[in-house]
Amino acid sequence: MAASRPDGDDFEDADRPRRRPDRRDEFEDDRPRRPRRDFDDDQPRTAPAKTLSILGLLSLIQGIISLLVSFMPCVGAIAIFGGALGLVLGGIGLLVARSSNHGKGLPIAGIITSVFSMLIAGVWILFMANASNKVADMEVEVADATKISAAQLCREYDTNVIKADQTYKDKVLEVTGQVKLVSKERPGRITVELGSREDTIDCDFGSATQAELAGIEQGKTVTIRGKCKGVDRRSKYVILTNCKLARDIALDGVPPGETVKIEQKKLIEEYEKDEDDANKTYKGKIIEVTGEVTEVIAADKKELIVLFRAKKGPYLECRLTPEATKSAGKVKEGQKLTLRGLCAGLQDDEYVLVENATLVK
Repeated sequence: MAASRPDGDDFEDADRPRRRPDRRDEFEDDRPRRPRRDFDDDQPRTAPAKTLSILGLLSLIQGIISLLVSFMPCVGAIAIFGGALGLVLGGIGLLVARSSNHGKGLPIAGIITSVFSMLIAGVWILFMANASNKVADMEVEVADATKISAAQLCREYDTNVIKADQTYKDKVLEVTGQVKLVSKERPGRITVELGSREDTIDCDFGSATQAELAGIEQGKTVTIRGKCKGVDRRSKYVILTNCKLARDIALDGVPPGETVKIEQKKLIEEYEKDEDDANKTYKGKIIEVTGEVTEVIAADKKELIVLFRAKKGPYLECRLTPEATKSAGKVKEGQKLTLRGLCAGLQDDEYVLVENATLVK
């Protein structure tokens, strides 16, 4: 039986010479194949998307709320606290964003809105402080004032600060005394120190009164109207705020009709009889008192003290101004004098005090 002839492709494969397998093909099969290059490798690679900053979002929300509150009348000042919180959150959020993949837009927006809210709140605070000062100034001008000398006010605070606070603190006073110093220690404020020797009262004026106070000289006697704030913890001095210059007392130039003339003995008798009635008549007023000198004390070169003593009861003490001390010459015991000064009332149930006294020629 004859063998059958292969047909088609089988015939072509039978006639094709066979090739020995190449050893290189075996090695190539063992090599790691390079990955096929992706088409996208030719495109520029994009940075990973920024994540949301939670602190920045909170800062922005807080800043927007504070900004809305800052526009509200009367309560807009409290927005400064919310704005400060938003500013802190925004600042922390911005620091975190720089060291991480968080976005910086929200923290920056929160910081900006918080700062604007704080600025508007600051304007409200300045406006309210100015309005408060105007109200206090008006109160000082129209309220009934308690008239007292600088020396007496200092003595009452030195003796019993609690009782003095109950009597004078947060009340309007008219304090008369000698000017020790005019200073400008704080911006926008002028301080006039009243008193003598160890006694000092600080009277705080606004800068608007600068021109008025320019003519005040050391040793001059003035009356200042202001609200008493008690003793300052740092300076230990009695403080008057929102002060106004009530009047400039030139004792030698006071018209006779505005002074009370009285004999030393009668003045003492009236204080012995009823101190309250005598204070209503004489205390805080300018008096001309005449009597016989019983003692002269040169406390220092700037102040001369003249005493008028009676056989019993309180005595009269007159403290001369520095100008009067220089021009007084030699005042002798037994000499009859008339002195004009400010009556400070009965002191410690021992003597009636006349301050800022001058000689009446």
